[in-house]
Amino acid sequence: MNPIERLASVGSRVLPSGSGEEPQRVDPAPTEPQQSALSQVLIDGCGRYVFDAALLIRPRSSSGSPLGIQQWNEPELWKRMLPDNDAANSVFFAEDVFGWQFALDEEGGVLRLDPERGVAEDYAESPDEWASRILADPAVEVGAGLASKWVNLHGPIQPGFRLAPRRPFVVGGEFAVPNLVATPDIESIRFRLDLARQIRDLPDGTQIEFRREP
Repeated sequence: MNPIERLASVGSRVLPSGSGEEPQRVDPAPTEPQQSALSQVLIDGCGRYVFDAALLIRPRSSSGSPLGIQQWNEPELWKRMLPDNDAANSVFFAEDVFGWQFALDEEGGVLRLDPERGVAEDYAESPDEWASRILADPAVEVGAGLASKWVNLHGPIQPGFRLAPRRPFVVGGEFAVPNLVATPDIESIRFRLDLARQIRDLPDGTQIEFRREP
């Protein structure tokens, strides 16, 4: 059993592909390495929730909740908000419980995007390495421990929702259940990318007064 198959077998909930309306064409179209990598990640073309929904692997196509990879990567949904259009050619296919995004670069390697800084960094050279890294420490890599605590207190994380921080991590918010609130994924990533845009040019150490309605 390869690392992706092992990851898929860990208490996962299968998300079939193909529900809802057909998506608009994704631009740019995935490269051959990206297509090959997606075929490895999506067993039988399906997505999955793993570790009490701490990890979401999106299905290939779905306009329901959660959105499929094709719909999630439509540029007008949120990708045009990436600073300087960074990672715009990447295919975003999965995310952790906090909404940090995993993406395939044009060569089929895996990036991780921190939406509060608007920065995508190298994470793994291949989908197998990506899965192995998550399996080695799911609490650190996708927030599995906090997801389990949240579920025990509040019930299952609903489809289409992630646990966004009430006070963003980038301005001192804690990685703790009291600082987390279940938020629609699109709302969360748009808000945080807008925050990244506002603070990206501030010098290190700048004092920030952050206010958000409860």
